[in-house]
Amino acid sequence: MNLFMITGKVKEIKIQTSALERKFLVLEIESKSKEKGFTELFEISILYDQLFNARPLEIGDNVMVKGKIISHSIKGISKKAHLSYELRADSITKY
Repeated sequence: MNLFMITGKVKEIKIQTSALERKFLVLEIESKSKEKGFTELFEISILYDQLFNARPLEIGDNVMVKGKIISHSIKGISKKAHLSYELRADSITKY
């Protein structure tokens, strides 16, 4: 597993329940990279119990996320490639 840290803006928020009845907060986060010259979208999940201070997140909030890359895949070629990541967050911080 690889570690990651991204900053970006929350675009979508969902709550999912696993087969073991564990609740996960699933966020779609848009991250703009000046160096790379494009915007990336990440779907990130975190156990609902792990959210610090039970602070609610809202669409449009700026966040910093730290965690682990579980898996990734690439579809397409060259500049039209679509990167897909399964990410598990250890912490999410609003700023």
